[in-house]
Amino acid sequence: MKKLFAVTLCLALLTLCACGDGKDKSSVPSGEWDVSIENIDPGKPENKEYIDWAKEKGRDFWSATFSEPEYFDVDSYATQANKDAAAWIDVWEDEANGKRRERYCSWNDTKDLVICFEHIDEESSNKELLIRDKATGKTETVAKGSNRGVFDVYILSGTRFLYRQDKDWNYGPFWWYIYDMELGGEICVASSDGGDLCDLGDERYLWSDWNNIGDVENALYLIDMRAFAAGSKDAKRELFRWGGDYFGLFLHLSSDKRFVYMNIYASFTEFYRGVYNVDTGEQVAFFEIQADRIDSFNGYALINDELEYLYEATDNYNDPDIKFFYVIRYDRAVGKP
Repeated sequence: MKKLFAVTLCLALLTLCACGDGKDKSSVPSGEWDVSIENIDPGKPENKEYIDWAKEKGRDFWSATFSEPEYFDVDSYATQANKDAAAWIDVWEDEANGKRRERYCSWNDTKDLVICFEHIDEESSNKELLIRDKATGKTETVAKGSNRGVFDVYILSGTRFLYRQDKDWNYGPFWWYIYDMELGGEICVASSDGGDLCDLGDERYLWSDWNNIGDVENALYLIDMRAFAAGSKDAKRELFRWGGDYFGLFLHLSSDKRFVYMNIYASFTEFYRGVYNVDTGEQVAFFEIQADRIDSFNGYALINDELEYLYEATDNYNDPDIKFFYVIRYDRAVGKP
């Protein structure tokens, strides 16, 4: 987190702005990549090749160069879990008014799984997924949700269970997680939109977790599914932590799969580009992208590992209007092993 803010303070000259291109090697801390940004004027004849390219590619809008892992077959696990399902017991604190309900079942000899539902008003409610110690009654919060935020829970074994969380949106994206007792936490194993998972091959993938609860801050993790299958605690390794005010979505993966390029969001008007070493978690590039909203730039294309196009195109399919076009160059020779 300290590193993130330290880099932010010295990146004024790297900020994307309407005044033109900027390049200042001193703005990038020593040992990281050098980054230059050029603002292409759509009206100048010499820039016609960029605009023509964007008019063609702009129809595709998002041109991400990563793929979502497909290691986990949710349906097969859920089907088997349904066959061996433990009985769920409903306990109401205020059944007449439908205010609060606890739904629980036995997970293993010492733990119960508990889903708590609390009705607040016609438009809002709270949900929690808990692990409760049978002897002491002490609980551990696994996940929280509001409104829909459904938890579908399937027990896989005495040490693992699978659950689905829809986060806080009505009929929005959803995620599947496995909680592992030996791991001491959960990993995301499937996503409906792929925005949080990035496949590295060899049964390794990256997980951008921005759904943490309590005081845990949003982070980037490296997941090794072979180690996970073997029950190793090294299956989940934290690479980089942004802090609770940021969340990151995958955008590109370098051709050698050593670096991941991400959009780091702070709000609807504040977001950044970050590049991270997959093996070490080192932040090798970071700069702000200024826009009125996070969707002001709807086209991203990594031409090669050191060249990226970023542009805004209208949704006119036959003849999109290119309002902004930026060329970002990453010099991997700086700080490159």
